Amino acid sequence: MTCTLFVNYFKKKYSNSCIIFSNSVSLIQLINQIENKMRTSQDFANLINNFDMYFEFSDSEKAYSNGKRAQKAIKETAAQMTTEELMEARKLITVEQELIDRYFAGLFPEIAPEPSANSELFTIAWTIKKLGLASSFSEALKKAWIIMKIKLAGNVAITFAKETGEVRAAKALSIGNLDTLSKGFVRYVENINGTESWRSFRIDRLMVA
Repeated sequence: MTCTLFVNYFKKKYSNSCIIFSNSVSLIQLINQIENKMRTSQDFANLINNFDMYFEFSDSEKAYSNGKRAQKAIKETAAQMTTEELMEARKLITVEQELIDRYFAGLFPEIAPEPSANSELFTIAWTIKKLGLASSFSEALKKAWIIMKIKLAGNVAITFAKETGEVRAAKALSIGNLDTLSKGFVRYVENINGTESWRSFRIDRLMVA
């Protein structure tokens, strides 16, 4: 991606923000202005996805200088992010691993730490959104929170629609292995007439407020 396209990308991305752009703004000036605006994993992933991975081959001294400055700015931004944010960003990066290793070796945690409840919540939410089981990330997060509450505490009231369209209310006492998330459903235990039985619901039919 050329320097001009790189600058235009961020002008468009933050055109409605409080950042003030001018026609003469340089790449490094632009990065300096927005570095406090791109703390989310998605924005950070976009920055790397749009980084000029071939700036070293440019005949332009300016393009090379801008590439080195952008590389430094990305590393400095990464240093201010949490491990969880970096791990989430890594999932959204589409650049080849070889190029990432060339310019950003050691930037991302190689070994994932034991997931906290918070990190697992967001992982579930991202999975739900990527599978198209929620119309927005906000909705996916609400569904993920219901699933996490069942896992952590149990005895959670849930409401979902069955295949027939019938709306069913239940109380989930505990939850099954979450490997079924990739298949779009969750298994849970419910007490029916004094007997605990396994039931399941489709995540896309789970109702949230």
